[in-house]
Amino acid sequence: MYFLWMLLFGLLVARKHYRLSPTRRPPSFWLNTLVTLIILLGQSVQDSAAGKDVYTAFAIRMGLFIAVTLYACLMLQLLDPRRRAPTPPGAFKSPTEIG
Repeated sequence: MYFLWMLLFGLLVARKHYRLSPTRRPPSFWLNTLVTLIILLGQSVQDSAAGKDVYTAFAIRMGLFIAVTLYACLMLQLLDPRRRAPTPPGAFKSPTEIG
C-alpha cells in the first residue's frame, strides 16, 4: 500500500515536473518537493522494524506534510509582497524601484 501511495504522489509531482500540468514553479521546485516527501515519509517504513503500525505512521506523516505545506502556502500569500502596478512615466520612484 505504501508503494501505491508513493507512486500516486510521485506521478502527481512528475506531471508538474515535466510540465504536463503547467505551473508557475520551475521543475526544480517539484523535484525538491518529491525528494522532501520521500525523506519525510520514508521513515514510516523504518517504523515497521520497531513493530509499529506502518499505515498509522504513514498517515500521520502525510497529514503533517500536507498541514505544513498548507501553512507555508498561507504564509507566502500573507507575507509575500504583492506585485504593484507599473508607475506612470514621470512619477516619483522609491529607491528600491530605481535600478
